[in-house]
Amino acid sequence: MSRTSSPRLAVVNHSPMRRTGPDQMSPANAFEGRGRRPGLARARIGRLTPRTVTFASTPARDDFMEAWAKFLKLTSKTRTNVVRQYDVTFQTACNWFNGERVPTGDKVGHAFTLFKAEAEQLLTGV
Repeated sequence: MSRTSSPRLAVVNHSPMRRTGPDQMSPANAFEGRGRRPGLARARIGRLTPRTVTFASTPARDDFMEAWAKFLKLTSKTRTNVVRQYDVTFQTACNWFNGERVPTGDKVGHAFTLFKAEAEQLLTGV
């Protein structure tokens, strides 16, 4: 005796009917600002306003950015070598080389495995 259909195929997948029209909006979310003040949520969509996000750069972070840039200029010489050695994009290498961004911890750890003496001297100050 052969089966003509499996139980999986016999189940019909019904999706709920979608509402259309101006009242299609989901309920207010406390984190978004909808429902409290109507114009506030519209101002936050797609861009950040200066009053909502502020980043404070600590002096230690600034010092590390400068030390990382000096370290890369000493060990890697060029941005292209940074791309090859640390497996990052060229834009990231440019940001590091110019002292504009700090690397993630795994890249710093990789630097210590590649250039232990230079990393200890320039990055830790020992």
